[in-house]
Amino acid sequence: MPKYVSRYVGFSRSRVSDRGMVEFDDFNEWLTELALALDDKTVKALQVFDRYADVIARPLDVTPRNILLDFDPSEYVDSRAGSPNGVLRIDDLCCDVTNGFFTLVANDESYEVSIA
Repeated sequence: MPKYVSRYVGFSRSRVSDRGMVEFDDFNEWLTELALALDDKTVKALQVFDRYADVIARPLDVTPRNILLDFDPSEYVDSRAGSPNGVLRIDDLCCDVTNGFFTLVANDESYEVSIA
């Protein structure tokens, strides 16, 4: 009878875990399969991973050049209406930053925003 095992592979911190009761030979076989799969150059990564930025070394100048905004529309509250029934429309979620400021156009109104 197979035993329940919770397996996890974390790429950003190079973590591999196999939780639960499993024989060492089964664990070692899984690691071998995982290593072969990760080394397989014929397999193309899923397109979903293309949305992430490449990991790079920290630049010497960390002055922001742009900002990518991430809003949950379900948490939007229209302060003028005082209710969560408003609709949030943002023209562009990626804005250029100049001297610590960027302009955000939301619901047809322009806002000057500073980064601190």
